[in-house]
Amino acid sequence: MQNTTAMPDGEKTNIEVSLAVWRELRGRQREPGETFDDVLRRLTGLDETDGGMADGTPDVALPDELPQSVNEDEARAAIAATLEEIDGEPMKFTAIAEAVSRDHPLGYGAACEQRDGAWWSRVVKPGIKANGAEHHRGRGWAV
Repeated sequence: MQNTTAMPDGEKTNIEVSLAVWRELRGRQREPGETFDDVLRRLTGLDETDGGMADGTPDVALPDELPQSVNEDEARAAIAATLEEIDGEPMKFTAIAEAVSRDHPLGYGAACEQRDGAWWSRVVKPGIKANGAEHHRGRGWAV
């Protein structure tokens, strides 16, 4: 597969990528008006400041269907905090909720403690899955 991207002099060029990379790139959440070049720059760290996007927001993928009541930047922060917590050792839902929800309630308050609540089932769980986290039966979630 090929992807066209802009070169520093403003010219465009084709970049060959595998089908897997192309699908991953196509599946990444793009902001309105954002090009694939913008996504590639973000993914390669060219536009990062302190591990995030140019505005300081953590650069993590959002769930495909984020509830309208949830702010995207706050969701990214909650997902990034969760990914940081589960990096290395797997964690179960209860430990994740205790570690993350207090600082990142996303407007759900005490409902963060409920496994079937929207904080976990509609924002954090699909968000960490979109960023490569996997569930390990009996052990919990890990990156």
